[in-house]
Amino acid sequence: MLNLIIDTILPGDRALNLPPASEINIDIYLSSYRKQELISEFLNLTKKVCLNKFKSNFSELSGADRLKALEACKSANIRLFTDFITNVLKAYYTNAKVLETINSGSIPPFPVGNVLENDDWEILEPVFERGRVYRSINPKF
Repeated sequence: MLNLIIDTILPGDRALNLPPASEINIDIYLSSYRKQELISEFLNLTKKVCLNKFKSNFSELSGADRLKALEACKSANIRLFTDFITNVLKAYYTNAKVLETINSGSIPPFPVGNVLENDDWEILEPVFERGRVYRSINPKF
């Protein structure tokens, strides 16, 4: 059921050559970060929501109803939903295959930095010459 849920969230895009989430072993990523309890809790929440709202299992729902079920999970437990989604997105967008496909390298987009024009620091001279513009306080104890 986990693969079906994550494929509903990240179905991939064949035109862009992006794989669905189930093809990049998100479950292994989540397990390596000790998120088994998070997975278990979210699967239980999804099961409960589907049975209460749709009287059906997640796997038996249409694509549109699967999205509605995930929205209902969000309403039922926003913290659990957010934690799960955040971890799934991290797993997907740190995968080497996905990063290569979206052409995201391992270096910053501006490896030599941004070119900035030279500043004219003399414009601050009047501020410096004005001196201190606040009062010193001598606390009396």
